[in-house]
Amino acid sequence: MKKKDLLTYIPNRLDKSQIRLAGSKKAPVLVTVLPQDHEVHFTWGDGYLTYNTQEGTWRRATIYDYWGEALESDAPKDEKARDDLRKFEKHVLGDQRSFYTNLFDEIKNIEYEIWLRKQAKAQQRKKERIRKFMEIVPPMPKHFRDWAEKRYRGRADKYSRIHNISLCQQLPDGWIVERIFRVEFKRLRDQKDGMSLTEIVRGWSRDLAVYYWDDWYYGEHWDKVGVHQSWWDKKTIQDRTSTRTDFYDGNLEDLGIDRQGREIISAITEPIERHQLMRIVNGTDELKDTTELLAKMGFSKCLAEYINASGPLGVESLAAILKDLGGQQAKRLAKLHVNRMMISVIDIFPKATDETLLGIGVVKDDIAKEYIMQILQKGLNANHVWTLMQGTREKGMRLQDQLREYIDYLDMAEKRGCDIHSEIIYRNKRWKHFHDQYVEELNREKEEQRTKKFQGIKKDLARNRKLFGWQQGEYFIRPAESADDIIREGRLQHHCVGASDTYMLRMTTRESWIVFLRRTSDPDTPYYTIEVDRGRVIQAYAAYDRKPDWDTVNQILREWMRQVKKNFVKMDVEERQNAAQSTERPMLEAAG
Repeated sequence: MKKKDLLTYIPNRLDKSQIRLAGSKKAPVLVTVLPQDHEVHFTWGDGYLTYNTQEGTWRRATIYDYWGEALESDAPKDEKARDDLRKFEKHVLGDQRSFYTNLFDEIKNIEYEIWLRKQAKAQQRKKERIRKFMEIVPPMPKHFRDWAEKRYRGRADKYSRIHNISLCQQLPDGWIVERIFRVEFKRLRDQKDGMSLTEIVRGWSRDLAVYYWDDWYYGEHWDKVGVHQSWWDKKTIQDRTSTRTDFYDGNLEDLGIDRQGREIISAITEPIERHQLMRIVNGTDELKDTTELLAKMGFSKCLAEYINASGPLGVESLAAILKDLGGQQAKRLAKLHVNRMMISVIDIFPKATDETLLGIGVVKDDIAKEYIMQILQKGLNANHVWTLMQGTREKGMRLQDQLREYIDYLDMAEKRGCDIHSEIIYRNKRWKHFHDQYVEELNREKEEQRTKKFQGIKKDLARNRKLFGWQQGEYFIRPAESADDIIREGRLQHHCVGASDTYMLRMTTRESWIVFLRRTSDPDTPYYTIEVDRGRVIQAYAAYDRKPDWDTVNQILREWMRQVKKNFVKMDVEERQNAAQSTERPMLEAAG
């Protein structure tokens, strides 16, 4: 709708709120006069504008962007306005009707529908632009699907692992498109298995060695590739796209990659970062020679890991380690198809056996790997340690938890003056027993220090018993007797009361108090731990911060708290009297 046409629909009177229908029958325009700000709002079949009659300016916004709920009372209420609005609504929405008492709300509803339609049209235009843009992408290589199936079908992990393939293709304008495919094998009833192939992303760049694409789009449907896939500029079918992929090597010559580069790419059979791989392919002859040699020697797996981590520096690092180990060790490691973790172990402890290397090599957890390296960096025998870990792991215990406790055991033993390099220490099959014993002793020392630090709790015990001591029926309440008492309660109840000094400090300074609710039939077993001040229960929890039988307990605490308040009043009187007597006695003695 042209603005000059809209201006002809402005009514003569602008001093009162009104709604009128203007324009033609085929293209009606709803004119809304908004006198408060000297504005006229126009709504038509596919748009809306607001004109300021004083400033002569236009704003593109819905009526409610300027006229909110506070101005609903300003909406016209005459039948003419309502009839014109109904006619316009029927033209725009058809049989769809809105039923609002406020006419501004009806206009808002109509304009929201117009906005939705505009959005849908814009989305469709955008989708069409993307579709046409995708027409420049060459078709998939003829044998691409067969290449993918052959690469993964015989693998032991084909059902448990998602595979990603990068297919890079040269475009006529010099750009390169990287197409990433997700490969997944599924067990089917009628067949031995089925391979699912989905094209999940396309990225454009001028150089394969760059990390980020210049532009990219995401596939919208599973099990669709090529012309059968549709594309969008936001993720739709999966949240994350792996940067480590298997590189399709059937069209490398078309990408301008030389013979040696093609040999390197074909020899690396593990997922790899495309930009790091291209840094190798585009590197010096010496770098390419080293990479090709390592790949063809049988170090493809760990070579990919080193390249992913450090690019060309990773290749140099791996080559240096193998050189230091010597030819015989290198041949042995190649036969084991070692990974980066296994190389790290052999680099620290060259006498590691095949059994140790293979065992450590299957560890997937990064934290567990870090713990293994921490242990070996202490100068311990890797074979002995790994055998010990295998033989002493408790059922259901994670390896990383076992290794963390073992490191704690070594550290605590060393602090006690033990030689952790002695086999009596680091190979001790009862290391877990000693670990727990050391922890218990440390806790005991800490508890003793806390008890000394917060002696005020013990000094106030008689006073606290008068204030908080209580018994009724099958329940009784007693105050914590010492810092040690609070720590023990927290440990038995598995909550935070004894974990820090907070509650003990509050009790020492008489800011708040910790008391225990127990059953008379089982006085030594914790039930509820309670924090209280002079006038209220601050918090009350049983084991694991739960609240069993809370209705009953809550009623008990209400009755008890009424008595506690009375006890405080009585205690205040006694303490004031005692203070007064303490002051009077020296004065009387001085007077003779």
